[in-house]
Amino acid sequence: MVFSPRSAAAFYAVFGLYTAAAVFLLLLGLGSALAAASPAILDAFQDGALSGSRFAPVWTIVVQTAPLSEAPGQVLLDYLLSGLNLGLGIFLVWRRPLDGVARLLGLAMVGTAAAFNLQAHTAFATVDSVAPELHAIVPIHWVLHGVSGAAYLHALLVFPNGKVVPARLVWLVRLAYVFMVEEILLTFVTGSVGLLAVPFQLLFGFRGFTPDVLPKLIDSDATFVVVFFGVLLPVAGATSQVYRYLAISDPIERERTRLVVWALTLAFGAGASFLVVKLRLKPSSPEKGTASPRAASLLAQAPPLAALVTALRVPSSPRPP
Repeated sequence: MVFSPRSAAAFYAVFGLYTAAAVFLLLLGLGSALAAASPAILDAFQDGALSGSRFAPVWTIVVQTAPLSEAPGQVLLDYLLSGLNLGLGIFLVWRRPLDGVARLLGLAMVGTAAAFNLQAHTAFATVDSVAPELHAIVPIHWVLHGVSGAAYLHALLVFPNGKVVPARLVWLVRLAYVFMVEEILLTFVTGSVGLLAVPFQLLFGFRGFTPDVLPKLIDSDATFVVVFFGVLLPVAGATSQVYRYLAISDPIERERTRLVVWALTLAFGAGASFLVVKLRLKPSSPEKGTASPRAASLLAQAPPLAALVTALRVPSSPRPP
């Protein structure tokens, strides 16, 4: 799956806007964490919020979400993982600009960097109540969710040669993009959430996005990460990669495929174990929801990073003129 050099400019434009949106959400979350940690920084943001400038709503969100920030150690972990995803996603697109699999992984990793950064959820949960003029943050969040999920699934089903294997799994790719479009369009039309988010809202007993529901929102997102990245994605990806390994791969492809299968097996084992433990906890257990965000964030990294490492072993594709 190699694109022509003429497509590079259009892809770079879209990827640049997509990356800028992810970075914006990450900076909002980081700003609130810094404001929570330093009174001097909080005062500076408060002055900006009262300045009446065009950026005042942004500083207002930072000030209002500062009390909702995570502990410093958790913020550090969030941003280390996000920085890793963001940097490697950009690097992979830069290194292999015409490779379709590299483009998919780049979109997936950049989207994941922001969509599953739990500190960045503070802005998402509070924007409508503290700065409704920046409501665009809500659909941006769901765009990153939808695109990264569909791109990850597509990338694992076509890695490493760009063809869906076995071919009958092409319906799964199409279904992923149908859900991606549905999630994005419904979010823009309703201003709320897509259909895939509704079961998680019902499960954790909340509606809408306000500061009060932030813990349940984070637990909901963490559970979604575990189900998707720890169960559905490994099963689909491993099915494709094992079939590829046994049926059509040459020796070079088999070496790359083997690493991905091991990573997917690890992710599935972690995801299944996590769900078993979570289901055995009583609803009133004080432990419920404390470890899940961190575990979910870590879990999301294994399959794409394994695919990335193997992809980078292939010589770079020619750069567009």
